[in-house]
Amino acid sequence: MCLFGMLLGHEDVLGHSLTVLLFVPVIPGVISTVILLLMPETPKFLMISRHNVKGALASLRFYQGEREELQEELDKLQVEGKGGEDDEPKGGMKAILATRHLRKAFTISVAVLVLTLPFYPILQNSTFFFTHLDVPNSIAQLSSSLLMVLLTFACVTSTSIVDKLPRRLMLLTAGSSCMLSLSAFVIAAEFGFRYIAVAAVFVFVFSYGVGVGPVAWFISPELVPLQYRSAMFCMCYAVHSMLVVLTNFATVPLIGVSP
Repeated sequence: MCLFGMLLGHEDVLGHSLTVLLFVPVIPGVISTVILLLMPETPKFLMISRHNVKGALASLRFYQGEREELQEELDKLQVEGKGGEDDEPKGGMKAILATRHLRKAFTISVAVLVLTLPFYPILQNSTFFFTHLDVPNSIAQLSSSLLMVLLTFACVTSTSIVDKLPRRLMLLTAGSSCMLSLSAFVIAAEFGFRYIAVAAVFVFVFSYGVGVGPVAWFISPELVPLQYRSAMFCMCYAVHSMLVVLTNFATVPLIGVSP
């Protein structure tokens, strides 16, 4: 989607008309909404949160088709739900903040998500960054599009290794690469090495797509019991969204400001 949006935003495509460009997402959005209206609730939610056995079975049949293993899948959901209820009380924001180990998991999850913050200003303002470095506008726009191609390739690569490598190793390796490439960008930009700075952004995007981006979002659900996963994800998403807004608004005005 990032790649598609970047290509459409090119000045020679739809970038010349903000009205048309913003209308494009309306079409798939309406189609997706209609499709969602026809889809039942997820089996896990129906079984664990609503204890609706009949509805959960119908949902499983809808998503997985008619097969012999459906009853076995339903039994697993029942055991999973009972296990969560026996171990701890129902999940929620208050329980997460009041329980020491859940609060620790929340803190770790937010810390991991902080690694993703530099990506969003680059996603939204890469062309501006490149032109600010005196890169010709045509090359800057092409570079921004190639960044999204690279991101797509990196995410596809990540799918083949994410279940084979330890989460900690991927985060440390990719996160360190992201920070080093950002440092290289700052130094190169400060001394006028514009194309080295551009190359550093490419290294950052690849490191983000391979490790930081995919891993950061499923760390929080993996750190907590099942009944807390939805609340934990929502809390992390809320904090992350606030940080994204703050950093995005601060990035562009700070470009070119001397220390």
